[in-house]
Amino acid sequence: MAKTDPSVRKEAAAPSAELVAGAERVFGYVFADKALPLEALTHPSWTCEHPSDPNNQRLEFLGDAVIDLRLAQIVFKKFPDSREGEMTRLRASLASGEALAKKAAALGLGRMLRLGNGEAAVGGAGNTHNLADAFEALVGAICADAGYESAAAAFDALFREEIEALAPMPAGGENPRSALQMLAQRKFGENPSYAVTGETGVGGPNPVFTVRVSAGGAVATGSGRTKRAAAAVAAAALVKELS
Repeated sequence: MAKTDPSVRKEAAAPSAELVAGAERVFGYVFADKALPLEALTHPSWTCEHPSDPNNQRLEFLGDAVIDLRLAQIVFKKFPDSREGEMTRLRASLASGEALAKKAAALGLGRMLRLGNGEAAVGGAGNTHNLADAFEALVGAICADAGYESAAAAFDALFREEIEALAPMPAGGENPRSALQMLAQRKFGENPSYAVTGETGVGGPNPVFTVRVSAGGAVATGSGRTKRAAAAVAAAALVKELS
């Protein structure tokens, strides 16, 4: 379940023009089509109560793709010696729902969200999932308004410090389980599930453990001399499949 900051309370929705101006200010971009940022800030619960107002799910879909592609380009160029698994980890560290929600909260997007009464009452303005979706939707709105390059430039400006701080792990230090966790949270909003499915030779000199990991319906298995090693092999296999 997505986290909610109980300190955030949703007040009455601000006028549309004020919301658009706020989105333009924090993203440093002036929209030609003012309907796009308003749509990006509209949660599905608002649309349930105001059917004529489209929600932000389509723009969130577009923004998600823009962010993934932009971060893939950055990581690919910045770390020419990194392998696929490490590049996946680096991309996921900034594309995860938690990273995007943290940035959205810092920009004050929670106060701009148009939420239905029920969602507002349970603190939806501080909900990690809602904040991440709104951030992605606004990136998607810029892409829809002016194209990929403009959306990528806005993302770069907002994440400049985080991008500059990106660094690969030391040789041998890559953690497949962490990489999978970030990837699963990013793609499915859930953590991976691990289960030991086989044990042979336990108590002897050459034990073998088999671990099954699943996330978002995808499954992979791995084997190793310890449960931890088997889980790491399984995680690495699932990261490769999901990527």
